[in-house]
Amino acid sequence: MKKIALVAWLALVQLLILSPLSASADTKTGESDVFLVKPYLQLGEGARQGDLAKQEKMEVVWFTSSNGKSEKWQVQSKSQTDSKWFSSKSVEVFSIGQVENVPFYRYTVKIEGLNPGEKFDYKVLRNGSLAFNGSAVARKSFNQPYSFAVFGDVGAGSAGEKKVIYEVTKRKPDLVVMPGDITYDQGRISQYLSRFFPIVNSQVSSPDNGGPLLSSSLVMPALGNHDIAMTTSWKGTDLNRFPDALGYFIFWSTPLNGLKLDYKIGQSTRNVLPLIGEQAVVTKFLNAAGKRYPNMGNYSFDYGNSHWLILDGNEYMHWGDSELRAFVENDLTKSKAKWKFVSFHQPPFSLDIYHHSEHRMRLLCDIFERTGVQVVWCGHAHNYQRYFPLKFKAKTNKDGVPMMNGNGTVTGDYILDTTFNGSTHPKMKGVLYIVSGGGGASLYRRAPFLPKESEACHKFIHGMHSFTFCSINDKTLNVSQISDDGKVLDSFKVETD
Repeated sequence: MKKIALVAWLALVQLLILSPLSASADTKTGESDVFLVKPYLQLGEGARQGDLAKQEKMEVVWFTSSNGKSEKWQVQSKSQTDSKWFSSKSVEVFSIGQVENVPFYRYTVKIEGLNPGEKFDYKVLRNGSLAFNGSAVARKSFNQPYSFAVFGDVGAGSAGEKKVIYEVTKRKPDLVVMPGDITYDQGRISQYLSRFFPIVNSQVSSPDNGGPLLSSSLVMPALGNHDIAMTTSWKGTDLNRFPDALGYFIFWSTPLNGLKLDYKIGQSTRNVLPLIGEQAVVTKFLNAAGKRYPNMGNYSFDYGNSHWLILDGNEYMHWGDSELRAFVENDLTKSKAKWKFVSFHQPPFSLDIYHHSEHRMRLLCDIFERTGVQVVWCGHAHNYQRYFPLKFKAKTNKDGVPMMNGNGTVTGDYILDTTFNGSTHPKMKGVLYIVSGGGGASLYRRAPFLPKESEACHKFIHGMHSFTFCSINDKTLNVSQISDDGKVLDSFKVETD
């Protein structure tokens, strides 16, 4: 088994040597590319629900093969109202691991003192010389209008992915949410490096390249089945077979304010992503992930006047458990946001040919309805689906808790709000479920013979890659589904109280 792990790691090392480290001109800075992963923006581990502040902060993250001891890295920033550049206080360097003398280091710098909603410029300096520059907008405050994009099933390295990222980047969203399957096929570090970052953080913006989305917008992820190296006979993430798996916990930096879960080597813990592998291989991953694993699978954050709850919808999560249901209800109940959104990978309702019978997230529909959630955003099905606003009454156990059948389905009754039309009748009675899984992976067609779901589904668009683009101004949410060629496929608005 050690031999298998070593071979896989050497393949990763070869990729690092031959691709990201090759000396090539950076079209943005004119310098040779010293990055394994170019700088991008993150919200950070310390952000909490309801912490929108008078002064905002943002993390800049990048990866190199240097531990920083032989060179000096620095980040400077300034807003549109500043006359001079301000240097960040410190640079955090963290070792992800080393194989055959090829190291992998994560650099993190906090940009602080940002005015909410204000554009700022930043630059990364290496030994006093410009290595990278970018610009973005600080997180919006409660009373500021903002835009966001939603799309899942992204990093396949496809032409569709490049066109989607180009179209999204053109619209300059303040926020992007990716509901799972971020990188194919196993969510490995090597696949992030080859199929995700070169496209989603391309410094050349075009339909053939993608665009600098990660360096210009705040992007928030959710875990999908491909992000955990799920295979046909999956009983856990096999780190012997894929020692560079679970790149999700290496590259992303989200709030750690969700479920407090713990993993111990050799123990099977309910509701925790299971790891398979020799102790040395598992320990290597745990050291690299730190406190991000497993708690970064479920978290929440605020943006503008919206609250977002991000959940792990994979099969090891048992959302019928009382403590998990309590976590969801408490998080959503205590939020005072005008808009409440939930996002996870596996949709409760879908008409796609492959995943239409995966119903486990229906176990939370009653909580979404009670706590005033307006929209649930999902991926998993590689198409676009919009349902009528609905309330779902699931079959329950003797304690009145929604119940899942042995085959993974959840049966129940629908109450549809067919009066909602997104124009003259923009207020909803129920929760709006949207599937936006056309971010780049191969596309799925519609499944036949699903009468209940067919009645509930208002729009089903397949055969093209697409993304959801939204804007919010106070009580009005405008939604458009846009193809990878920039054509509007669906458009409507929602108003809330």
